[in-house]
Amino acid sequence: MQKFTDNTGYVWTINVNIGTAKRIKALLNIDMLETQSFLILLQDLITFCDILYAACKDEADKQGIDESEFVTRITGKVLRESHDAFCEAYFSFLPDPELTAKLRVTVIKQNVLREKALALIEKKMPRMTQQIDDEIDVIINNLESQIEKDLTSGGKPSTSTRASSASTRRRSHSRN
Repeated sequence: MQKFTDNTGYVWTINVNIGTAKRIKALLNIDMLETQSFLILLQDLITFCDILYAACKDEADKQGIDESEFVTRITGKVLRESHDAFCEAYFSFLPDPELTAKLRVTVIKQNVLREKALALIEKKMPRMTQQIDDEIDVIINNLESQIEKDLTSGGKPSTSTRASSASTRRRSHSRN
């Protein structure tokens, strides 16, 4: 059995057994015994929360907590902790130690990949932010210059303003 604490401070117990596997299959049509596809499903946070609720459903029912209330308590750090706790409970459930070892390595590698990706994003973020700020400055300066030009020409917008605005919109949409 594994535990995690939700955002309200309530401590949940995760016990994965045949009953849990049957409940998850009945409620979600997900077979926990198809290990490779099951691990992939655990990476989808919405599906994971559905699985977690199904695993904790007996306890939630005893506490009078429905699915909506349950998932509102699972955010941020709790999401990571509950995922780790669920994986550990799942690994303890599996009868084949060799398969369990392989799955643990898979999950560890996924975690390492996620951490490296986050570190890379964090490292590159100041440069990306500066580039976005520079592009915004160019757009604002161009707009300001065009407004000044329009004001000095008697307040009538020139056709180049409309063309320039349309071209700026096209460029910004093409980046999305």
